[in-house]
Amino acid sequence: MFVEEYESRPEFIAQERRIAIYQYFFEFLNVLAIVVLAVRFLRKPLLAFLDRQVAAIRGRIEKAASARREAEERKAAAEAKLEGLEAEKERVREQADELIELEAARIREATEHAIAQIVQETEERKHMELHHAAMQLKQELVTQAVDQLAERLKAEVGHSQQTALIEEFVRSLEGRRMSDPAESANG
Repeated sequence: MFVEEYESRPEFIAQERRIAIYQYFFEFLNVLAIVVLAVRFLRKPLLAFLDRQVAAIRGRIEKAASARREAEERKAAAEAKLEGLEAEKERVREQADELIELEAARIREATEHAIAQIVQETEERKHMELHHAAMQLKQELVTQAVDQLAERLKAEVGHSQQTALIEEFVRSLEGRRMSDPAESANG
């Protein structure tokens, strides 16, 4: 109660109002002092910082402009190359056609040579097989003749005469072989 009566007095209310005015006034003075001090002491560093930022932005703008100019020059060079590319493309196509024709002729020639070589080898092989077959046939005929002679000798002649006849037959065969040089060279 006492507190309520005291706070309701006009002197107390006036004092409260003065305190509030002083507080606002000193807060304003503090802010003003901070602003004045900031302007006074931070002005040069702040201006230097802003100048550096402006210079950096200008540098980026100049670099971008330089890059744009270079890109335009490259674009113009690329367009000029593109115009000459069609002629180069046609020239390359003609060279490729010529190379294809040359390679096709070379392949045909190699194929013909390979076929001729195969035909020649086939003929040689046929000749060799015929010669081999003839030699085998001769050998079989000689073997049959010897067998028949041996059988006949066994039936007609004794053992000592058989040996003498066989040796004579073998000598006569060797004599024939020696006298026929084409046969001995092939055999």
